[in-house]
Amino acid sequence: PASSYGVNSKRLGKTDWMDPTNLASKDEILSYYKEVMSNFVKTDRVKYFSRCNADIDTVSFIQESDNNLGYQVLAKKVVDTTYMQVTIPSMRPPRFQVNDVSIIVSPVNDVPKLVESHPDADFVVAGAGKTGVDAVIELLRLGIKPSRIIWVIPNDAWYLVREVLFTPESFISEHAEFINVLLRSNSIEETFLKMESNLNPQVTRLDQNILPKKFRGATISRSSISKLKS
Repeated sequence: PASSYGVNSKRLGKTDWMDPTNLASKDEILSYYKEVMSNFVKTDRVKYFSRCNADIDTVSFIQESDNNLGYQVLAKKVVDTTYMQVTIPSMRPPRFQVNDVSIIVSPVNDVPKLVESHPDADFVVAGAGKTGVDAVIELLRLGIKPSRIIWVIPNDAWYLVREVLFTPESFISEHAEFINVLLRSNSIEETFLKMESNLNPQVTRLDQNILPKKFRGATISRSSISKLKS
């Protein structure tokens, strides 16, 4: 839910609580952080250098523009928030080779444009993490038939069920039960099978015949899992 993200001083989304329907669109997220940064700057305690390449050693910034403006900052302490170096598919080439030059390889962000420009094409989705799930769901939402989607799943994964874990009525109790199951189980497999067999399953998987070995904390709704199994 959107309320899990953002900054403490400003709510992201429509409600403060863990409502599974409280999701934010790309435009809402961009607008939110633009307003957050504007409010920070107004305090005169924050300086914001947008679209810059940073040199952490010299605490200097070069703006990505035609005039290449440079800034140098005097600071007692530098916090490098790029430490984890997170890289998502839209920031890098694919990690596999495609020999057929006629095949278009794109990140999930380009799915709407691809469907618009190639409405009669077949689509191959690689990976069954949250990004892969989002790609398949978006293709189905845009009217692509399941028979025209090839889904490559190198590793099956467990998914958290959004409606069970993220509602105002069940948030505390379900998370407490989540911890209790962990404490009562003798293995990772036993933990997830118990959570799946609850009256209100907390986790789910794509194929009942395959025991997933991966879990990255991806959240999925019941309606989405039904569509994916189609």
